[in-house]
Amino acid sequence: MAASGTGAWGELSSLLRLLYPTARDIRKNALVAIALGIAFPLSRLARDGVVAAGIADPWATVASALVVGWIFWSFVSATLTRLAAFEVGAAEEPRLSTALRFALSRFHVNLLTAPSMLVAVALFLAPAAAVGALARVPVAGPVAAAILFPLALVSGFAAAATLVAFVVGAPLVSAALAVEEATPFDAVSRAFSYLVNAPATFVGMRLVMLAFGAVTFAIRGVMALAAAWGACRIYCYASGATIPDPFWPRVTEGALIVPAPSGSPILGFTIAAFYAYFVAFAFSWACTARVAVYLWLRRRIDGTHPCVIVTGQAPRRLAVPVTSGT
Repeated sequence: MAASGTGAWGELSSLLRLLYPTARDIRKNALVAIALGIAFPLSRLARDGVVAAGIADPWATVASALVVGWIFWSFVSATLTRLAAFEVGAAEEPRLSTALRFALSRFHVNLLTAPSMLVAVALFLAPAAAVGALARVPVAGPVAAAILFPLALVSGFAAAATLVAFVVGAPLVSAALAVEEATPFDAVSRAFSYLVNAPATFVGMRLVMLAFGAVTFAIRGVMALAAAWGACRIYCYASGATIPDPFWPRVTEGALIVPAPSGSPILGFTIAAFYAYFVAFAFSWACTARVAVYLWLRRRIDGTHPCVIVTGQAPRRLAVPVTSGT
């Protein structure tokens, strides 16, 4: 049965209490930080290759960042969402190696989901294009196109529904891929179904997650910047090294620049790793929150407990209390 109003608030409060410790999991943050450390240099190399091929900036930078970023994100997000699914849904802590193997086995699915949706949209629009081409035929063409125009409307609606379901429901799509090992089209259909059945719940949960995440990330970010600023200042005063100006990281010509005292590469790498670890919290939070929203919607719509969804077994120790209403 669906949860009652009071029980729903109890479940939501319990869920929110889980999010922060789950998102700050050192394994997740370290994994994202390592991925960022690898992706940035590779993106730079890819950009240089694209520029050498004759494509000028900013298109070369954007294209290389999107391709490299999407490849890394497809693998990392699958790992993070798989870990979050067990931690949030079943109150279990799976091994990182298990989640990595899962992400590797599902890498092609996560990588090709977005392109496959674009192909589906193009296929849905094909009848509309065919009707439009038919209108070019002299004499009988316009008449036939007018008769078949409802087909063009149906195909346009199908394309729009697919695109909206994927874009708006992207968090639910990626969660379904990890939680239920769904196919791309099954994940998109689930996302569309949940959006149609509970749009207010989806929007409300997303706003709550964004607000909660923004506050926690701001606090952690300020602490990270203050710690790095203070440590570097003290180091420079004690060693006589030059204080970087400006001190904050910046992107110049497609490359991430992290200033370090006296330009030391070792100190620069250490500071970059420190920043990356705290930035990784945002990525970890995003994956954890989308799993929480997905499990919450599934629970509210069909009454299935998250533990059953994730493990296929009745819960032994509940991450979210079970409540029921009449």
